[in-house]
Amino acid sequence: MNDGSYWAFAKADVMACYDALPPTGGAIFLRDGGGNRRPVPACKATDPVGCGIWIMGSGDPNYSSPPAGWRKAKKVSFVGVGGADATSASQGGQVNIAAGGSSTSTPAIWLSNAFSLTFKNIRIAYPCVGVRIGIDSNGSLTDLQADSWDERLDNVSVSLNSVAGCGPPVYVAGTSTWIFLDNDQFTGNLAEAAAITSLSRSGGTVTVTTTAGLPSSWSNGLGVGIIGASDGSFDGTFSITVTGSNTFTYSNAGPTASATGGYASSDQAQAIVYNPLPGGPGNSGLIFLNQSYLYGGGFKFYSGGNYNGLHVENSFQESGYSPPVWLASCVGDFNASINHVVVADQATGFSGVRADCASYFAGNIVVQDIGPTTSVDGPATILGGYPGSQPLLSGQVGFINGYSFGQTNFSRRQFGPVIARFPNIVQNAVSWTPENTSVTSGIAAPDGTTGAYQITSSSSGFEWLYLNHAFRLSPGQILISGAWVQSPHGGGYQGSYTMPCELTITGAKTTLAWMLSGGSPFTANGEWDWCWNAEKISSTSASSVVLNFTVSASSTHPTNVYAPVLISIPAGTLTDSEAAELIETLQSYRSDATAGQVSLLPGEQFKADSIQVGNGPIITSGLGPPKGQASPGSIYLRRDGVAGSTFYIYEKDGWKAQF
Repeated sequence: MNDGSYWAFAKADVMACYDALPPTGGAIFLRDGGGNRRPVPACKATDPVGCGIWIMGSGDPNYSSPPAGWRKAKKVSFVGVGGADATSASQGGQVNIAAGGSSTSTPAIWLSNAFSLTFKNIRIAYPCVGVRIGIDSNGSLTDLQADSWDERLDNVSVSLNSVAGCGPPVYVAGTSTWIFLDNDQFTGNLAEAAAITSLSRSGGTVTVTTTAGLPSSWSNGLGVGIIGASDGSFDGTFSITVTGSNTFTYSNAGPTASATGGYASSDQAQAIVYNPLPGGPGNSGLIFLNQSYLYGGGFKFYSGGNYNGLHVENSFQESGYSPPVWLASCVGDFNASINHVVVADQATGFSGVRADCASYFAGNIVVQDIGPTTSVDGPATILGGYPGSQPLLSGQVGFINGYSFGQTNFSRRQFGPVIARFPNIVQNAVSWTPENTSVTSGIAAPDGTTGAYQITSSSSGFEWLYLNHAFRLSPGQILISGAWVQSPHGGGYQGSYTMPCELTITGAKTTLAWMLSGGSPFTANGEWDWCWNAEKISSTSASSVVLNFTVSASSTHPTNVYAPVLISIPAGTLTDSEAAELIETLQSYRSDATAGQVSLLPGEQFKADSIQVGNGPIITSGLGPPKGQASPGSIYLRRDGVAGSTFYIYEKDGWKAQF
């Protein structure tokens, strides 16, 4: 009597046990066939060939009449007991289940609108497709009614047939949430990855040549990830067009360039894919990966439309051909927490965490302790670890290799003497061009002077005060602008809670190698903020352009402006990393200061009882201009404070007024 009540009366397959459970569900305990490790059949003989554990809830479109092999949902735990099988990285014994078939339509585990299912101590070996969650019984990835909640895989391993078109081991779609992957082992499909020989970009199109033939499953429109190219601007996830047996193209804005190396991989190559709604916005939830082992592929995560999150902790990847954690997109209220990810035998040039996201997501992505040999590419808050490049250029903040990175205005707010590294080509705001705006001078500035200006619009709409500067532009040029701004009545700035400044170019079509900006860290509320913009020119259709440095205002949101600075760095003068260091530390200085001069701002005075320069004499201040000779480097401070002649240095040919 095989009623499943005891091991001696065990049923012949998993779904026979499932059918015997009451509608409220229960637990199914699985034991393998002994020393020869005979797998436990998932399906009954009456189920279709290649079936697996396929469970649907009432949201599935076929719930009223489930297709062959499907069962209506119950809350069930599938638990392997005393398994004689195991992978090299399993967390104890596993029971091998014969589930899934050789096609993409026959996964081993398929959950559509199912809730609170647990799979523990189970091994799934060599189907074409592993675990599918949130995909309806018709195979639709975009059916939001197929969402599944509270699904748990604990000490589950999935190894696939390494055949083009198969994979990945785990795919989560729809609005599925609370997905827990603990102590698991997932092997990606190497047949869905290709090593790259070369990449070339021209006219916004990249041509990729691989070392061997492309996977036979790849076709036009397939999303393919590029990682590890010698030039990181080629990396990301793109829709491809197949152009030959070992070539394909994709759109990628940027200058004409070439690169070598790296890997191309489809989602089927990954170990885990989380994609709430391919091709469009959608809600999604939370997925957790803990103490798990990934081989070959990584965890590729596409953000949904509303709140969604990823949490990875204490996990390991071996022989990776994509990053262990790859955030392929970030939208909505996305957040990620990634802690202690270790890699071994990873291909050269790969990062431990990659985020293809806008820089403002840095605060949403927290990465901690990803190992001494891996890096983070893209925006993130890093708490121990290594950036893939200069942190500001990658949108990164945090504590990196013993250094603290992130915008701070402590030094700027001291308004001390500043060295002018490049000429400041911006003039006082009163000389800018008003666009339905009025400018009032004599406004209290953050340095104690009254050198600030208030901009108020004469209409209720969005208006600008802007500097039009005729300019010669060339590829490789770096432009940096900054100004102190204040929202005097609080509530943010016109058009933005935090950012009223913009730097634009008119008179030519340009492409940028990079663009950065920063403003208030919170809704502006009467404090003075340092707002800045920076960009590097990649190409320009004309050399003669107009550079526009603008500040927004309206009748209800006036803006106070102080000490604007705008500099142009000729191509090849600074590396990108050195330019980023300058951006982070730039302070305002006078527009009449030449490179190498120490400058205070107009209206500020340098006051001291005495100053000693090197081993030279101590020079005290006095009334009127200095007289007589002195040692070179001597300093004289004029007490009557005549503008333009208050600070003197004795040079080889006499006293020279500095400002």
